[in-house]
Amino acid sequence: MITRSFTFPPASRPTLLKLSFFQNLAPLDKLTQVFTYLDMPFITRAQLITAYIPNIDQAGRCSGPNSTDVEDAISLADELIGGVQRDLKERNLTEIVNVIVLSDHGSLISLPGWLVRLVTTVD
Repeated sequence: MITRSFTFPPASRPTLLKLSFFQNLAPLDKLTQVFTYLDMPFITRAQLITAYIPNIDQAGRCSGPNSTDVEDAISLADELIGGVQRDLKERNLTEIVNVIVLSDHGSLISLPGWLVRLVTTVD
């Protein structure tokens, strides 16, 4: 199977064309590269393409889960998913390409009374 990966951590298996998460490609540049892979000749086209878009997680860690930075990152992710749907439709690939969107864990603002003392909880 041919794969293409924009993951974190970088995929452990080498691929023909692999760009690491650490190249800090902007999300729209990753989307462009994904479609470059899909436009390749059938014999070299990937059967699995993964793309990690860290913006929401990074915004939450830097600015807090209820920040406007998180809202902006969610809006960008929504635009990216819309772009994937649009570009798949333009290429007549909607019936043969599966798109799976996964999310990281959520986060909450922690309050002083919410402290869990693991020393007393874990034996």
